[in-house]
Amino acid sequence: MKVTKSRLALGAAATAAVGLAGAAATGAITLRRWRRRPDPVSAEDFREPAGTTHRSVATYDGGEIHVVERGEGRPFLLLHGVTETTLVWHYQLLDLVEAGYRVVAMDLRGHGRSRAGRDGHTLEAMAHDVCDVIEVLHLHEAVAVGHSMGAMVLFQLLADHPELVSGGAVSSIALVATSASPILGNGVPAAAAELVRVLTPVAGRGHLRATAGRVQRGKTPGDVAAVYCRLAFGVNPSPTHVELLRAMSSAVPAPIVAELVQTLLNLDVRKVLPAIAAPALVVVGKRDLLTPVWHSRYIAGHIPVAELHELPGCGHMVMFERRAELAELLIDFAERTKPVTQEATVARIS
Repeated sequence: MKVTKSRLALGAAATAAVGLAGAAATGAITLRRWRRRPDPVSAEDFREPAGTTHRSVATYDGGEIHVVERGEGRPFLLLHGVTETTLVWHYQLLDLVEAGYRVVAMDLRGHGRSRAGRDGHTLEAMAHDVCDVIEVLHLHEAVAVGHSMGAMVLFQLLADHPELVSGGAVSSIALVATSASPILGNGVPAAAAELVRVLTPVAGRGHLRATAGRVQRGKTPGDVAAVYCRLAFGVNPSPTHVELLRAMSSAVPAPIVAELVQTLLNLDVRKVLPAIAAPALVVVGKRDLLTPVWHSRYIAGHIPVAELHELPGCGHMVMFERRAELAELLIDFAERTKPVTQEATVARIS
């Protein structure tokens, strides 16, 4: 029997649905078990570090962006993923500052203390917000770091505002656990993947709203939200980290989540990659279920100057799961991509 593209597409859709359901069921079964394990992280203090300052930046369309800042020196600009907040960068606000850097993190519109203006929650609007933050805070020679959706915002930023790189505001970028297109598959034909992309939001909209509604009605960490958040991690995650992610996710209103999911499902910025002028650090966990490792391999293979680091056993939440490794990678990358200043050039010549 001839296998048509439509049959392949339906098969791919069914496989994806069964895989997600199976993963959720497995997570539900093991949820209590891994919660009972010793968790050294539970003793850590996740309140904001001493010396953290807050700032509000007005957006071009009437919104407001909440920014946290700590430290002095060359800046790191940190952009979180979907349904996260600046809290996800807690360790980096400690480690990068201790290494002598200025760390700036922002709640993307619709997240945390930031609110969208009239243009809603599009990647284009978020990229414009980042541009405004760079201008208001006078960032120069920044290392821009994006996690998941935050990296997708960076792609949009560099496409819409290439002058940020040529003008020296952004000197290098780090792309953590992300994707350039959801239809990037692992052997799935493009036509099948495209149909999955189109059908998924229609089939899953009711489930998405129901899940988000349950979370917002104050369900405990034992509900389905904790199971889904557990899937964002790799081997043996800290229950404390999972709960932090659940708390962040539960605070984003369901309509905003639905809008963002639709935006991400329609994302395709692959054509932007070859034009990126900044050197790129690409980091991914080899156990990442949300943006699997081949997505990062594709990105690193299509940006002119890029290096790829794959972390065994790590899932999607690299900032929580591999604090020390990520800090080492970011600091080393920042040092190797530090622009040569005029003063340094003169000193070297003399």
